Amino acid sequence: MKKIYPLIIIVVIFLFIVFIGFKFVAFEHSQEFYDFPIPRSAKLVKSEENSIILKWSGASEENGISKFYALYLSMEGWKEKEREGASVIYEKEGIKIDLISVTNELIIIKNEK
Repeated sequence: MKKIYPLIIIVVIFLFIVFIGFKFVAFEHSQEFYDFPIPRSAKLVKSEENSIILKWSGASEENGISKFYALYLSMEGWKEKEREGASVIYEKEGIKIDLISVTNELIIIKNEK
């Protein structure tokens, strides 16, 4: 029984470090898009008033976004509401964002409330 406690502590510390890595290293929050998390490694291709296009190797039309990105969106309170093809609508506190994942590109569109 005494051997289990150090293992639990190590697992908790590891999970905390992974969360911190997600929060401060892997993603940034876009103020223009209601603090929607965007991968830091994504490069801006085009920006318009209500949308942005990003080049990102983690995006796939067939498989959608990476599991880590989906997990982080969920941890930040963004809930998947609708899915149609490559488009997924996420909602948080009444705000909706359309995230379209195509091969090596993310398209993020603000939806009106």
